[in-house]
Formats: sequence, structure tokens, C-alpha cells
Amino acid sequence: MIFTALLYWAVIAAVISAIAFFVVRGAVLSALRKHAAEQRAQGQQPPV
Repeated sequence: MIFTALLYWAVIAAVISAIAFFVVRGAVLSALRKHAAEQRAQGQQPPV
């Protein structure tokens, strides 16, 4: 019974962690794209 409860909470924690990872990853990639677009608009080359 206790093992089942621990497994249940571990699965919930894993799902929440995965969702948070993809949300943060999307926000970071969006910010990087926006920054690169701003640099191109100013005539600067983005770092490679």
C-alpha cells in the first residue's frame, strides 16, 4: 500500500517535472529567437 502511494507520487512528480522542463525550454528558445531577431534588425551578426 505504501509502495503504491510512493509510486503514485513519483509518477506525478515526473509528469510535473517534464511539463515544467518543456515550458521553460520553450520560453528560453523563444527569448533566444527574439534576441537574435533584434540583433539582425540592428545589423549585427548573432554570435555563432
